[in-house]
Amino acid sequence: MRKLISGLLATGMVLSMAGCTSAPEQESIEVYVFAAASLNRPMAELEASFEAAHPEADIIISTDSSGLLMTQIEEGARC
Repeated sequence: MRKLISGLLATGMVLSMAGCTSAPEQESIEVYVFAAASLNRPMAELEASFEAAHPEADIIISTDSSGLLMTQIEEGARC
């Protein structure tokens, strides 16, 4: 189950990056990800793997309860 969730999250991160335009090698890209607190460890592993493969990307992960994340989104948080 854990591998399935990790695979789905990795796929989601890759697909979210697919819509971005190509950036010059020197330009960094920030990707903001909100996730349930229960996914803290898998998200940290995905962040490390993705950033290793894409040094131009900086993944910024916020994990918390879905209610608090929803409030942050409603108040304009980047995600």
